Amino acid sequence: SPQLIQAIGKGISEIPNNNIRAAVVAQLFGSRQVDIFEMRTTKELAERGVQKRPYFDPETGEQVNPERGSRKQAGPTKVMPPVTAELMKKMHSKASVTGEMFPDLTNKKIDDALKQYVFKAIPKNVLDRLDKAPSTFTDLRRITAAFVLNQLGDPQSASEIISHKGNLDDKIDKVMLKFYADQDDKNILKRTQGLVLFEKELAKGLGV
Repeated sequence: SPQLIQAIGKGISEIPNNNIRAAVVAQLFGSRQVDIFEMRTTKELAERGVQKRPYFDPETGEQVNPERGSRKQAGPTKVMPPVTAELMKKMHSKASVTGEMFPDLTNKKIDDALKQYVFKAIPKNVLDRLDKAPSTFTDLRRITAAFVLNQLGDPQSASEIISHKGNLDDKIDKVMLKFYADQDDKNILKRTQGLVLFEKELAKGLGV
């Protein structure tokens, strides 16, 4: 429900570390955690090293994803939704000469912040539907993806994601990527509206 997303947003807003708070919001909108950790400010900096990294273009508001040979593709380049784009622009402007937009982050730092501030804010009736108490970022993505599916009128898939015990990363990626559909997608308007609603509710909770 919108109340759930607002509760999550309010919990996120209470995370005191700016880097962690921004990374959590960016990840909710379909960026893989590994890509957030690796995100750079320019194409040149993103292409240094063995593995090409994504970068954020503040002019277009896009997360530009590289072509990769590995199994973990970063997915298509995508325009970030308004609240997330503003957040990314802020992180971009604060980045050091290395171009790291989210420096010094680890999975543990993010999971610890979620446990301390965000999961406590989730209503009990939602927690009761999960197979175990949420403790990692993947759990937050499951809850979020279920909300998204409900908004798109697919409660059956939402229920599957909430109650599933295995690794759901790829399935959740597909759900979140529905919001970044191709131009010829018949459902693009519905999906864009769903994304705007989701972000609007999250923004209310974040006080943006």
